[in-house]
Amino acid sequence: IEVEHIKGGMHKVSYNGLTGYAFSGYLSKIRLPKKERATKDYLADLKKEFPTIRFESKPNDPDFHEGTTDTFTLPASSWHEAYYIVSAIYELPKSLGFPNPSGPEQTVIEDSKKPQKAWDSFLTATRNDNALQKIEYSYRAEGFGYGVTITQLTKNGFTVEYLGFVD
Repeated sequence: IEVEHIKGGMHKVSYNGLTGYAFSGYLSKIRLPKKERATKDYLADLKKEFPTIRFESKPNDPDFHEGTTDTFTLPASSWHEAYYIVSAIYELPKSLGFPNPSGPEQTVIEDSKKPQKAWDSFLTATRNDNALQKIEYSYRAEGFGYGVTITQLTKNGFTVEYLGFVD
């Protein structure tokens, strides 16, 4: 089965006494964050299960904009796993979906449900030889904005950078 450019199969799963089937492409060993939970706290909890997680937060260069840049590693095993976890952390628009891993060197996907107050809301997928190299999300509105970049660190790990700023 292929769903949103993700290949997988149906697996029998049990949870809270219920049994059913789930698409394996959406299953992950990494639990999703709870709503309204600070990224630093979520990653600190995950670090207990995945000690390779690293997190750093630093203020932006004052010549750019006031704000912070958070960088962390995520022990995801695939691009789509990393993308959906990062989407949950930063509440990226569901309307964007996971970009096709193959295709031209760069694809820009505009947010079809962009809030009226937003100037920009789009996803950029960068590829090399039909393989994802980087996924970037950008959001900008009056007075603030943020960007999220996902790059593959190793076969079983990704680096995520969140850059938040105010004007």
